[in-house]
Amino acid sequence: MIPVYNKKNRSAIWLPLLACFLWLVFTMGLYRQASRVDEAHRLELEHTRLSTVARQLMDARNWNAAHGGVYVLESEYGKPNLWLPEGERTVTTGDGRTLVLMNPAYMSRQLAERNSEPGIEISVISNMPLRPENMADTWENDALSQCTAGAREIFSAPQPGSHGKLRLLSVLVAQQSCLRCHVSRKVGEVLGGISVSQDGEAYVHNAALQQRNMRMLYALLALTGVLAVGGLTLNLTRRRWLAEEASRMKSAFMARLSHDMRTPLTAILGMSELLQQQNVSERDRKKALRYLTQAGSALLEMVRDITDHATLEQGVLHLRTAPFSLRACLADCVALYSPVAEAKGLDIDLDVDSGLPDAVAGDSFRLRQALGNLVSNAVKFTDMGRVRICVEPGPVQARKKGEDGSARLCLRILVQDTGPGLREEDAERIFESFQRGSDASGAPGTGLGLYIARTIARRMGGDVSVVSSPGSGACFTLEVCLHLPGDGSGPESGSGPGLPPDGENRAGISCTACSPDEQPCPGSLAKDHGSGPAERPEAPCFEGCRILVAEDNEANRYIMEHMLKAEGARVCMAKDGSAALAALCENPWDMVILDSRMPGVSGLDVLRAVREGRTCAPAEQRTVIYTAALNAEDRRICEDLGADRILLKPLTFSGLRSELAALLFDGQKAARAAAAPKQGNEAGGSLSEPASAPAEIAPAVWNRPEALAALDDDEDLLRRLARVLCEDLRSRETHMAAAQNAGDSATLRRLAHAVKNSAGAMRLDLLRARAGEAERSEDSTLPASVERMRHAMREALLLLEAEPGCMQSQEVSVHSAGAALCSGAASQKGEC
Repeated sequence: MIPVYNKKNRSAIWLPLLACFLWLVFTMGLYRQASRVDEAHRLELEHTRLSTVARQLMDARNWNAAHGGVYVLESEYGKPNLWLPEGERTVTTGDGRTLVLMNPAYMSRQLAERNSEPGIEISVISNMPLRPENMADTWENDALSQCTAGAREIFSAPQPGSHGKLRLLSVLVAQQSCLRCHVSRKVGEVLGGISVSQDGEAYVHNAALQQRNMRMLYALLALTGVLAVGGLTLNLTRRRWLAEEASRMKSAFMARLSHDMRTPLTAILGMSELLQQQNVSERDRKKALRYLTQAGSALLEMVRDITDHATLEQGVLHLRTAPFSLRACLADCVALYSPVAEAKGLDIDLDVDSGLPDAVAGDSFRLRQALGNLVSNAVKFTDMGRVRICVEPGPVQARKKGEDGSARLCLRILVQDTGPGLREEDAERIFESFQRGSDASGAPGTGLGLYIARTIARRMGGDVSVVSSPGSGACFTLEVCLHLPGDGSGPESGSGPGLPPDGENRAGISCTACSPDEQPCPGSLAKDHGSGPAERPEAPCFEGCRILVAEDNEANRYIMEHMLKAEGARVCMAKDGSAALAALCENPWDMVILDSRMPGVSGLDVLRAVREGRTCAPAEQRTVIYTAALNAEDRRICEDLGADRILLKPLTFSGLRSELAALLFDGQKAARAAAAPKQGNEAGGSLSEPASAPAEIAPAVWNRPEALAALDDDEDLLRRLARVLCEDLRSRETHMAAAQNAGDSATLRRLAHAVKNSAGAMRLDLLRARAGEAERSEDSTLPASVERMRHAMREALLLLEAEPGCMQSQEVSVHSAGAALCSGAASQKGEC
């Protein structure tokens, strides 16, 4: 992650703080407004309630007044009104009953006294009452004064913090019937009012409870808003900082990359111009060629770093698990940097703990890549002294169980140097993308190596750390976890020892379009480690071969044509897919090489047309996809269409020649094996031939002299290849048994194809023939063919294991063995 909080951007923290403050102010305003609205609403409800009570009493009084009073039977409750004239108080009926006159005021008072509403008090009041008990109090006098001014109803609530009353006064206006008692008043004059009051304790309690709930609600809203708004603002600000920092670093990276690329480009252009001069001596020409190769390698290394970084950023890094020799893998990695170290006068040492097992399983390519980046940095920045690589068990325990229950080995690899060291502030920053140490501005590089190393280490269950101080060198620690091969972590998920993953090409190693179970024997791979032109074979490798090449780049067409013609091939160059399709219909070809991405008809379109039989070429036409970039979808299409090889540009002449030679060699051997008559007494039964058939010599189990001759009579290399092939065949037989039990015909044919390639490389003629037979068998005859192939595998293993040292569980160096095998194969005339 890019560091965010630096001095330049630290002041921008005020933006999320300001957003949080504004949210709090907004929330406080909402709370106060909601509190006021709620208070007004509650008061309105109480006002309506009290007003309803007063209005009901007022309606009854008005009804009484409209009738001039009503008479009721005299009773304890209905006694004569002493405030009426004596002659109007009662009336006696003919049957002797006494009726009492209930005038409006008298009835209103009795209704108020008999009110059944809990907590509510009703009274009829006046500031000049006839009845002293109806005298208005202070609040009622004030309310009557307001009513005199025009108001018809007055309402008041208790003061905050007090337990007063809710009070309402509804005005009473004198009517004609009221003048009986109020003789001094006039119609329309304010006589008094109906006073309704309610104890405010319950109201105040409910209001306090409601306020508390609202405070809790808005406090939660404020907190949520602070977390959301503040967090979102901080995240947006952080993303802006990240974008600005990434843009700044990428701009600096592009500027640095432009400088670093111009240096080798200057050498390339200058040396190319020098080579064009007529008076260049042979010594200067060789020196210029060497500089050209070095400059091209430097450019290629930059492209690889950028490609690896893009792969890691997209999260498409897939680790492959395959058995390999730990010590050989580490030694190969260190050996790559030994010449540079020796040229600088540095000692470079590899010390592997003797207690560590040699046979492990994992992604050896990624392990070498991560370690190589650390060793490369150590050699690059160390001018004198030494670089030491120590390999030991992990800090906690050397072995532990993985998630799948398999045994795992944790490694701790220390890369120590005597270079200038690192500042404290650089110790973590150098592991970020496009970052380098403060003192590394003058050194070439992309600033991606340590980021790639740490990402790979973390994907392998470990990490990369550094301990350093200025002037005392640095110690980088690489921790990774590998499998122990005896616990189910076989090569089924890997790509073979030393083989890079799909879609990647490092220094001439190619990735073939076959499943993990059908990786060829390591002897069939080639890697060109040299810096100069490759050695020429004794005879042209492709003598008489007809090769069609489709390439849209003119320079690449020139290079391919020159290289293939120099090897004796008959070459036809097509500038696009349409021309390639036309050429396929005109002549037969031993091999077709296609660029996957061409304008119009692409190489994949041509391959699809061939496999679908839409050309004159046979559907099994040997086809190579040679391209500078191949995404996952294109790779899947190539595999589905059965491309015989997938080669990624750039490849050296020797690397490309080795791959094409291996493909042609396999095809020619397969054709001879298919044409050879079958013999009896094979495993799985006796096949009788017609009596008239001429007798043929059965293929040899192992044509050791021919295999040795292909390796330039190098007995040591032959034994090393035999050890590797033994391990490969044992693994194939295990997978073959599993596929046979599962009835998986497709997997059996793929395994047969892989065994055929491996057997052909080591001149195991009988196994080669049996594997080819199994690969071509129909489903009905496949089980018998597989049994014969497995029998031939066991026979081959018996001979291979008889080689001295073949039973040792030690892995051969893939690159040197493969290159030697291909070189030996190339020396066979007409058979590569």
